[in-house]
Amino acid sequence: MSFSNEDYTVPLAGDTTKTTTRTTLDTTNLTTVDESITSRDDVQQRSRDNSISSLMDMSQIATLPEAERNVILPPSPLYKIVLTGGPCGGKTTALARLSSYLRERGFEVLTCPEAYTILASNGMSLSYYETEGMPGVIQNTVMDVQMNLEDGFERVLRARGKPAVLLCDRGLMDGSAYMTR
Repeated sequence: MSFSNEDYTVPLAGDTTKTTTRTTLDTTNLTTVDESITSRDDVQQRSRDNSISSLMDMSQIATLPEAERNVILPPSPLYKIVLTGGPCGGKTTALARLSSYLRERGFEVLTCPEAYTILASNGMSLSYYETEGMPGVIQNTVMDVQMNLEDGFERVLRARGKPAVLLCDRGLMDGSAYMTR
């Protein structure tokens, strides 16, 4: 996977033109990305194994149901992809397309929704922001909900024990763009 820059000319009014540079992402060789992610997963896995082995020995782990063993000692990699951007930027549409693409290639895929949308669609109105200090409380709540959603979705995918991808509609720190300090 690599980035490349390409200059192109945009016609403007009259005979005027503007030269612009477009940066594109070449994804034709995804094995390089997969190998680097797998290596990072291996490091995290070893760390997780060491912490779990201090709590449970392998004979105890072996008696657990398959799904619980998979959560503790994942047999397959889990990749997390976060799409971020402004409102109406096409994130949700891209997630749907990416989800289909990955499923066709044999991945288990879950899409983690945006926490703020969950709160707003379940009764939290803009009038909540009128209370002094509420923007900070709301953003902290959004962050807590988002982390819990992502952790829960990850746990479900790991329990399946198959190569998986968690697609996230917005990143954890996106809320900071809406804060004044």
